Amino acid sequence: MKLQTKPVSSALLLAGAVAAGLSALPALAQTAATVANATSVEGTAFVTRADGRQTILARGSALGVGDALSTTRNSTVRLRFTDGGETALRPDSRITVQAYNYNREDPQADNLILGLLKGGLRALSGSIGKRGNLDAYKLNIGTATIGIRGTDYTARLCDGDCTQDPASATRNTRPNSSAPVIARVMQAQGVVTVERDARQVEVAQGAALYASDKVATPPGGYAVLAFRDDTRLTLNSGTQLALAQYTYDAAQPARGNMLFQLLSGGLRVATGLIAKAAPKQVKFQTSTATIGIRGTVFDLTCGKAGAAEDPPPEDVTDIACDQSLFASTRSGEIVLAAGDGREVGIGAGQSGLVPGPQGSARTLAATPAYFNTITAPAPEAVEVNLEQLFGAAAPASEASGVYLMVREGKVVLEQAGQTLALDAGEAAYAGRSLAPVRLATTPLLLDRDLSLSNRAFNFNICRP
Repeated sequence: MKLQTKPVSSALLLAGAVAAGLSALPALAQTAATVANATSVEGTAFVTRADGRQTILARGSALGVGDALSTTRNSTVRLRFTDGGETALRPDSRITVQAYNYNREDPQADNLILGLLKGGLRALSGSIGKRGNLDAYKLNIGTATIGIRGTDYTARLCDGDCTQDPASATRNTRPNSSAPVIARVMQAQGVVTVERDARQVEVAQGAALYASDKVATPPGGYAVLAFRDDTRLTLNSGTQLALAQYTYDAAQPARGNMLFQLLSGGLRVATGLIAKAAPKQVKFQTSTATIGIRGTVFDLTCGKAGAAEDPPPEDVTDIACDQSLFASTRSGEIVLAAGDGREVGIGAGQSGLVPGPQGSARTLAATPAYFNTITAPAPEAVEVNLEQLFGAAAPASEASGVYLMVREGKVVLEQAGQTLALDAGEAAYAGRSLAPVRLATTPLLLDRDLSLSNRAFNFNICRP
């Protein structure tokens, strides 16, 4: 019976394909030219082979160089490439495999070029783009080119057909985007490091920072940070600062929140829009004190226990913040509070001290000389272009062009002779023949696309 069943099934498949004007190939066919296989097919999708034949795509179907894959109105496809990468195609989309080369033994020869001709996709890159030649993975989309550097990204090509589906946005209750960039390193001297996800990495000027990062400067070094709301910080020599909490929406600054924990060293601070709109929601903490903000410019430095009111530099440089804390206000006012809960206002031109874990905050008769000898830049004097650093407003409507969102890794978007580098948590737009622009927020057509949501797009591979 088994020998009779197979021919009958194949004959029915062939007959259906011929009736539809298509050729039919075994779904699991593998050839030396196979670069990817379909791991999931919902609805009806088609492949136009390099030789012009058109086939119905089924689960397990192979793709090769030169093949074009199309999804219909209600269909989605997921592909697994031989380098371990995966790509999901949303409804009404079309991609082509323009070039592909992967050999485990020859990383420098890696090459993957896809073309997005219509619609959108989400992809998690495999070995190509993560080893050997980091420029090996590219996506051509419209008049733009996207270079992939080991990442999880979403791309959409709009041609007057990208109006957000309200039903999709309603069903997808969680955003597709990842945690946004909250700050960037404006200047750095010495080896500045960031602890993120239990890993420590060196960062340079322009580096992106995220909520929960811990930034550290070396002895003799410093770093100047600029935040989305125009708060600016200088981390002095030997400073460790935990960016414990940060939320900001330019449209609703009063709903912002900022909590930074100073672990060692010292800070120079120029507060931004959150402090102006909601000063009680901005705090700096050490293990012995809390600093409340009233929209201001001030300096902090941790000192040794029992330090004099006018301490020598060695008593307030590169010191852990579990002993005393000195504060000096240059503009506005801060509120200094110790563990006993007593608050002391420190106005412009004044200084204050918390002498230790058991001490009470108090004002000082004179500003310690140390504050007048700090060589790290005053943050308010550092030039900042917030739109360039954190993005412009998205187009008023889903205008024609390329939309891009990065969840992990890095992406380089090139168009009209201009290049824009994007980090995780960022989005960009490139209109027809226009230079790409960073967007301040992720467009809804990417952030709420149910077909490419985190829930629907559950990659089942190990990430290097």
